[in-house]
Amino acid sequence: MAVDTVRLRSPYISEELAELVEAECTKRLGIDMRTGNVLWEITTGDLKGSYDNRIAVVVKRKEWKADRNAKRQGGKAATVMMDCPPYIEVEASVHKLLLGHNIYGGTEDFVLCCRYLLQTIEQGLGITLPGGYYGDYERHWQVKRIDFSYVFHMEAGMEAIEQFFYLMRNAYYGRRNAETYGLNGLRFNASTTVLKFYHKGPEFRKHDMSRLVRAGVFSQSHAFELLQLATDLLRVEVEIKPRKMRYDFDKTHHGTDPWIKDITPEYLRSVYETEVSRVMKEGKKAGDVVRDALDVEDRLRAMYPSGRAGVLFNAYVRMAQFGIQKYKSAVPKRTFYRHMKELKEAGVSVQLTGEVNLEEVSGIAEPVLPKDFQPLRDDPRRLGDADPEIIKLAADMNKKRATAQKKDFRIRTEAQKDAVNSQTHYSLPF
Repeated sequence: MAVDTVRLRSPYISEELAELVEAECTKRLGIDMRTGNVLWEITTGDLKGSYDNRIAVVVKRKEWKADRNAKRQGGKAATVMMDCPPYIEVEASVHKLLLGHNIYGGTEDFVLCCRYLLQTIEQGLGITLPGGYYGDYERHWQVKRIDFSYVFHMEAGMEAIEQFFYLMRNAYYGRRNAETYGLNGLRFNASTTVLKFYHKGPEFRKHDMSRLVRAGVFSQSHAFELLQLATDLLRVEVEIKPRKMRYDFDKTHHGTDPWIKDITPEYLRSVYETEVSRVMKEGKKAGDVVRDALDVEDRLRAMYPSGRAGVLFNAYVRMAQFGIQKYKSAVPKRTFYRHMKELKEAGVSVQLTGEVNLEEVSGIAEPVLPKDFQPLRDDPRRLGDADPEIIKLAADMNKKRATAQKKDFRIRTEAQKDAVNSQTHYSLPF
């Protein structure tokens, strides 16, 4: 579906550039002079949350560093906040910056998103950021945060989404506490990633709808059309934190943050699939997963001896009735993980299952959540096509970058020829 919020860090910059950025960032708005619509806003403070539509541009002069004089338990150097040369951190929802909303139509091209964000800041402030002269930002800026999401369209609308959250009320993610928000959201937070499931309709109505109309980005009728679409959407989002990226890229970066160029669509998809699978705990493709009690019993008896199948079915019933966490605390640790492994190998789902009072949940007397639904990339309900505006933008930016690289190559070649002709040996300043 899309890259949404990103946070980037520049290399160290001169004090002159730092002061210029601070002076220019007091408050900047991008306004379409034909319509008066506010296209973007730059702020020097932190964003209020992932829903904030502004661009944060902050100059910092402190960073966390290992202090060998301050030891932690175990003899390792403690990390403390220390003074350093100035650098810039930028953060924004690139999806909202591109389209005005983040309901659908985003792109998985992380490099494109970062280029667009940094070029927007350059145009707004009238300055050149590190890597901006030749459009080579991806080799100069490091990545501090990525929000990556997929959106799934439910034909049955709000009723199917409410049933999904009801069935996920006992969801379990090892060593993480589940934060539930009624029948609208579910969140698992940790120091490496944050996994969020939420109903897009209520979130859009609360944070974006009135702002888009008030700022003139969309007409009221268009905003209501977006709300109507969002009401039928389930959004699943993974926030990737610095600790996770440093671990994943440790072999090549030795504990430092990765560069923009290192983040590929394949990497983002891999993290998403891994995080969601740890909650769903379904080891097979959607068509091979069983959730209904009768289907589960038949599947287990077909794969295991009668006695073993009975033990596993009893475990399944207890997990479906009381939740995975309670079952884990009631049996030995080795037994729990063995049962989970064997159920997963059989394609038995222990999440989207259990007895449901449907009329109490959604006011209808039959299930409307598809039995084969999985919030993964291969699910047919996923909205995946990028907006045509983004596709055109990508082509234009790639063309401009190729032109800048040709110019860079020509300048370097001419400088090298001059150096040879004058028999002067020096290092090029770029």
